[in-house]
Amino acid sequence: MKTESILSIKDYGELKERWQHTHMHFMFILTAFIFLLEICMVFYLDSHELLACSIPTYIVKYLLIPSGINLAASVVGAVSLRISIFSEQAKAIILSVLFTIMCFSLATVHGFFSPVFGAFIVAILMTIVYEDWRLTTLILVLSGLSFIGSYLFRYDNARDYVNNVYLDLFIGELILVGVWLLSITIIRFEVRKRELVLSYHSRQLQLEEELIRDQLTGVYNKAIYDKCFQQLESSREYTCYLMMIDVDNFKQLNDTKGHLYGDYVLTLIGNILNQRIRQDDIAFRFGGDEFSVMCFSVTEDGIIKLAKRIQKDLEDKTKDDYKVSLSIGIAKYTKGTTKEELMNCADQALYRAKAKGKKKGKSIVFY
Repeated sequence: MKTESILSIKDYGELKERWQHTHMHFMFILTAFIFLLEICMVFYLDSHELLACSIPTYIVKYLLIPSGINLAASVVGAVSLRISIFSEQAKAIILSVLFTIMCFSLATVHGFFSPVFGAFIVAILMTIVYEDWRLTTLILVLSGLSFIGSYLFRYDNARDYVNNVYLDLFIGELILVGVWLLSITIIRFEVRKRELVLSYHSRQLQLEEELIRDQLTGVYNKAIYDKCFQQLESSREYTCYLMMIDVDNFKQLNDTKGHLYGDYVLTLIGNILNQRIRQDDIAFRFGGDEFSVMCFSVTEDGIIKLAKRIQKDLEDKTKDDYKVSLSIGIAKYTKGTTKEELMNCADQALYRAKAKGKKKGKSIVFY
């Protein structure tokens, strides 16, 4: 129930993880699309008597081999995402390289259709989300080599391998380099934008913390109590106790030791509360020498043990100078209780605790 920043580095990590799964799903979709397209092409070419080879040869050469390569690459990519020893960067590299292999397969088999070489552009652009210029550069190199290899490799005889081959290769490589430069520029701006956004929200969170924390003791101030109670009311899993804490004879302590020592004691209490309470519990200062703790998902024995530890810690830290004791009142939250009623019950328990005495173990009272 702690306050959190809207955006965090963890959020960006989860975003990149989702993109990895999108990357992998796109590979499977592309595999299925090409497979279905080839099936349609078989019927179309056969019905128009345009097949340059027998149907079995066409199925093996243009359907089974490329689809097998694409499916294998997609499966390897999916498996790599499930291997926990791989870092997120390693998974991004594996997916990007495998996608480039699929592009090479597509361009090699269907190189007589010039637009298929645009697949290498897609391979480069898909690395932008990872915001790693080194990965983008790696895919550029692999795409450039794959482009040359797929263009020169004689998978079939339907393409003209003589006319303007070097000019086509040169223009294609220039296009890939241009896309790479564009991608690097986008990555640089995206990284800078992310840094600015995180820095802004970090400053916002810091300002929010300063507004809701007591500057002297380091615990929260009363303003956060309403917010915590609203979360408590909307939750069904919490069993909550409100603990009210008051320093015994604090006025006498100030008169005897001075206000600086009184502030020192208050600071000690804040430190003890922050050290003793669990991550989900919330400590407040209500003003003066009164503190409060909201404890969630704890038993009655657990709350008593916590209260005794807090008392003992303060007594141990002040026993050599001016021994300070605490009175503690505790009230349990029940469904339907308002925040005013819960506070009033804890206050009544605190008054009874102070009336019973100041000795350790006798100044803890349940409402």
